[in-house]
Amino acid sequence: MWWGQCRPRLPVSPQQDPGLQPGSEQKRQAALTALAQLQCEKRIITKAAVARQAGVSLVFLRSHRDLVQAVEEAANTRSALVSSISPGSPASDQVIAALRRRLDEMKQQLAAKDQELRRKQREFDLL
Repeated sequence: MWWGQCRPRLPVSPQQDPGLQPGSEQKRQAALTALAQLQCEKRIITKAAVARQAGVSLVFLRSHRDLVQAVEEAANTRSALVSSISPGSPASDQVIAALRRRLDEMKQQLAAKDQELRRKQREFDLL
């Protein structure tokens, strides 16, 4: 995988409980993988972002304390790292540039989705 070179330390999963619902362990692994991916991409880490990236519900994520703790620790680590960058430093400039690029990407995605929505609305109106 492209992010295989970046290997953040993930919490060790507890032994699989026979009482878990089918698919819970796969969802747990998906959440941990999503957390690692967000860390590698240096994106903002929140419970919602991890749930969205993993394709699991926020309720599922919140119902697993170890997952919530892992997300909070990763978010706190990232916050401490970002706050340690002084304004005007080259690192700060890089962060700002990365955020601007991400904002531009999101604007392009929004415009594409908006255009697709308008196209589908026109199709719908023709029916």
